[in-house]
Amino acid sequence: MYPLFGGGKEHGMSLRNHVVAVRALAAGVLIWIAVQIGQGLWLGEWRYALSGVVGGLLWLTLVVVLPLRSSIALACPSCGYSYGPRILLKMACPHCGEPVPTDVCTGRGMIAVLVLLAALVVGKEAYTWPMALPSLPQEEVSVTVQRNAYPLVENYAAFPQTQMEHYVLKPGTPEAEEVAEILSDYTYRRCWKTLRGDTAVSGLGEVQRYLSGTDFDLSLLGSRYAFINGAVYQIGLSGDGAGAELAARIVQALE
Repeated sequence: MYPLFGGGKEHGMSLRNHVVAVRALAAGVLIWIAVQIGQGLWLGEWRYALSGVVGGLLWLTLVVVLPLRSSIALACPSCGYSYGPRILLKMACPHCGEPVPTDVCTGRGMIAVLVLLAALVVGKEAYTWPMALPSLPQEEVSVTVQRNAYPLVENYAAFPQTQMEHYVLKPGTPEAEEVAEILSDYTYRRCWKTLRGDTAVSGLGEVQRYLSGTDFDLSLLGSRYAFINGAVYQIGLSGDGAGAELAARIVQALE
């Protein structure tokens, strides 16, 4: 009678079951928000927890609340009054009080859309899930700090110059322990560059830091990205400058 994405009673599900599916989607989004908050607080990343709240609420609004407000299919067959978001709280018409009928069907397209949206959210969050930075190995780790120096000018042409500083972190030394503690304060996550398999990033910044051991390779580039064992990852959240902060703390520990 009121198909949402096509199909009829023989091909769809009852309106009541459709409302149950929307409720399940809303509950899933709320649970995911709680998981992100808990993980952010556990990792000490309040910005990640805050972004989880804001992003989750926006997603809940876009995929649940707004469609419910504008859905013609989700209207009371008795009085024609739109159920709206209130259907998430009470399985009855807010105008006449009639319960949601079971003989009004929606198409299978809604089921497919709900499953696809849920899969996209879970897949994206799982792929970009924050991970702890690798800890320093129990061996000597070579650290190279590369700084941009004043360019060399010859015949009115400027040639970029770099200044290299080399350090060695030995297990058990105060410097190594401090650097290890600093690394434990930060997380990294997969990003679009990781998925594409990029082998270079732009905007390396004025100072680059390279830490390498036998099976340990960490390069901090710019304010956002890092190479970890040959792959590009993102440090912290996009735009929060966590990478630059991490690199600056390591340089300060070495000086």
